[in-house]
Amino acid sequence: MDQFVTRKYRLQFQNHLLLLFTLLVITAVSSLDLTVFLLTTFLGTLILIGYSMWKFSMRVSEKKLLLDDLVLTDQIKLTEGINENKRYAQKKIDIGHYQEAYELLRKIGLYIHNNEIKELKLGCLNQFYLRKDMQLEMDSLLPEGFSPLFIQYLTEAIKVQRNLVNKNVLDYIIRYEEEIQEHFSYDVFITTAGAALRKKQYFIYYKDFIMKYIHGLPKERIIRLCRILQTTNTPELDQVRDQLHNLIQIKYAGEKEMAALL
Repeated sequence: MDQFVTRKYRLQFQNHLLLLFTLLVITAVSSLDLTVFLLTTFLGTLILIGYSMWKFSMRVSEKKLLLDDLVLTDQIKLTEGINENKRYAQKKIDIGHYQEAYELLRKIGLYIHNNEIKELKLGCLNQFYLRKDMQLEMDSLLPEGFSPLFIQYLTEAIKVQRNLVNKNVLDYIIRYEEEIQEHFSYDVFITTAGAALRKKQYFIYYKDFIMKYIHGLPKERIIRLCRILQTTNTPELDQVRDQLHNLIQIKYAGEKEMAALL
């Protein structure tokens, strides 16, 4: 961009000099008096030199102004293009072409991150059959407020890709826990809590949330939690150990594999 602005500024400067020189030549040639001709030539030369020196001293600020103008022009064109693509994506959604609409919305999302684009993308994603081999979004879809579309997507996405659960997702779930409970089943929390156990640090930081839904966790997630506790010898987790111990004795009574984890 800087090289482009420099070339454009240089071309603009050369055009101005050419215009001044042309006016000087016309003025000098049209003069019938030799003295006037020489005086005009002398003064014109001084003007050209003075103008060149002034432009040189102002080059930094003028290049910045030129750059600002170019950026503003590009932003206007970009905004117009984005709005046109957004309308086109909405038309594709209306006729059920969700894949095409989503790909277009992902490109728009590189420039605009507002809730409108996120909701449109979520509406498309919730029409897909999500798979492990898909490149699924998460952080880029986090809405500013409670969004049923996001919770619907989250529930299905983390079933196939647990790594999508991170601190931002957990903070969001906890922040809107009451709203989620009003519209969704506890499966959302159970799936999220189970996915959070993939990292020990998530368990340490969000243990209160995870333990709240421990009774719904599948067996392999309970085993994962036991492994975490075996490598974390802190008195702060004694209550968690007791809760987990009681759960295993009741829910997995008679299972030697689970009893060995106690």
